[in-house]
Amino acid sequence: MHLKNENEVGLVMKTPSFRVCVNCGSIRVYPYMGFMVGQRYQCQDCDEIMVIPLEFDNNEDYQAFLDDMGFKPNE
Repeated sequence: MHLKNENEVGLVMKTPSFRVCVNCGSIRVYPYMGFMVGQRYQCQDCDEIMVIPLEFDNNEDYQAFLDDMGFKPNE
């Protein structure tokens, strides 16, 4: 059996997006709760609980956001 590689079937590899805290700009945002109350996220750096975190598709847009907002990324 011959398996086709990605080039043969035309698949495009997409980098997954990532969530960002609206309060401090950290990327350490994780699901906090969900189900009946709706999805919530919590920042592991500042403990902010948010309904809609910011989401970026690439690092360049994220870095531009940090620069524009004056956030200093955690190291």
